[in-house]
Amino acid sequence: MMTAYYLLTGVPLYLFLLIGPVSGVAIIVALMPQKTIEERIQTITKACWIAYGTMMFFAITGSFFLGTVLCVSREAFQIGGGLYLLILSIDMLGLKSSPNRKENDRKLTAHSDINSTLYITPIAIPLITGPGVIAAILTFRSQIEGFFDGIFFLLSLSMTMMAVFICFYLLIKTSKLLTPKILHLIERLAGLLTACLALDIVIGGMKIYFSNL
Repeated sequence: MMTAYYLLTGVPLYLFLLIGPVSGVAIIVALMPQKTIEERIQTITKACWIAYGTMMFFAITGSFFLGTVLCVSREAFQIGGGLYLLILSIDMLGLKSSPNRKENDRKLTAHSDINSTLYITPIAIPLITGPGVIAAILTFRSQIEGFFDGIFFLLSLSMTMMAVFICFYLLIKTSKLLTPKILHLIERLAGLLTACLALDIVIGGMKIYFSNL
């Protein structure tokens, strides 16, 4: 059983570090190289609201939605989300053919209807509320006992998302200091970071899967 003090301090800190907004902002800037600071802030604001709603949804329903409604195990969700991030990182690293990638980037910039969904995926899910975060929420949820502990748990999620948004906001505000060359470097480093994160998520999911056999 977790104490109220841990729910209001330990849980938000753990989730904040798990989300990693400091490293995540590099990925967000790389995904929107042509966007202004105001447009990036609008996008991250929407993404944070969706991520917050997703976190609250799984905190309230627990593993019922994944396991009972969708019949998807936590480890399968974790592996799938990790593979999605891995595919994203391949494109960010420029491992696809250069002419095709430039053409895709031009089309992505030209079509606002595609660009407008970035706040849903991949920013809100899985970059902010990824499989690891959802798995952690489900784990914490299983240890909640009592009505007031549940209220403190939901409050801790609110505190976490508020801290994440403030961190994103401050970092994006300073992104105007980044030159195109620095952005290009950030995109490559963010791609490498995303690939490492994706592999870690996939391996973690596979360990859980094989340990349950």
